[in-house]
Amino acid sequence: MIGLYIALGILGFIFYPLLNLTSHIFAHESLNKTSAYNSIKNSDNKILIMHGDKDHVIPYTISKKLADTYPHKIRYEVFKNADHGASALTDYNRYQKVVEEFLKD
Repeated sequence: MIGLYIALGILGFIFYPLLNLTSHIFAHESLNKTSAYNSIKNSDNKILIMHGDKDHVIPYTISKKLADTYPHKIRYEVFKNADHGASALTDYNRYQKVVEEFLKD
């Protein structure tokens, strides 16, 4: 747990417990005990992952491994030079197009 706080920095230290509490309330899951792989495997929903290749919080290679594991469930898009949560800021037109296409499928 401490390693996760260090990886996420001070914002992770502040927001992770809140996010985990929200997960408990709405999904009845602990982020400390769940696995993205199991969650995706057990999901019937299609999933869109948009990740910046300059993400300093979560390396894009992590989401790439998820997408490679479940290519039939995940649409995976990498945004060049985008940091964490900034894909739309680096290429808004592409971002909007990807979201619209994903929602139509």
